[in-house]
Amino acid sequence: MLCDVALFGEVKLPQLNTDDFLCAETRDAILPGFPLEAVPTWPRSAEAVLEELRTHALLPPEWLSVTFDEGRLDARGLLSRDTFFTVAPALVSLCRAAAPYGAGGTLLMVGLGALSFGYSVRCAFGRSSVRIMSADAVNLMRESPAVEALRQSARGSLEALLGDGAGAPFTGA
Repeated sequence: MLCDVALFGEVKLPQLNTDDFLCAETRDAILPGFPLEAVPTWPRSAEAVLEELRTHALLPPEWLSVTFDEGRLDARGLLSRDTFFTVAPALVSLCRAAAPYGAGGTLLMVGLGALSFGYSVRCAFGRSSVRIMSADAVNLMRESPAVEALRQSARGSLEALLGDGAGAPFTGA
């Protein structure tokens, strides 16, 4: 299974609004171009969505880290296309749910390899938005240090799982 999508970013909430955000009701958001049947429509609390994302089952070499600590939602990962279809709507719903509580930040999602797409999910000043990135922005993101750092993190977690040399090519020696 290849990693087809890189995602990363953070959203910060004022400390006083953290508890209200965690109790807020969310519904998974539909991103442009997503199949409608891929998105569950039942409401869940933001805290439940966070727990679902933290415990989402992944197959190596996929890698996902979603944390919420002291009012800061941090998301980083390299995912397959299919996993992205299940994870992205939940991440967007968290960003949308955080906006009315004074949150600000951006989550970026970009296709790798044959997939050429990009989403920018932002929240600020009580509002949230999802924008499709231009082809030039997608190409810049693919070559960015942030995406390379995600690749290094994925390699590191795979090596920890399989042992030293897990990411090295087989030489036959």
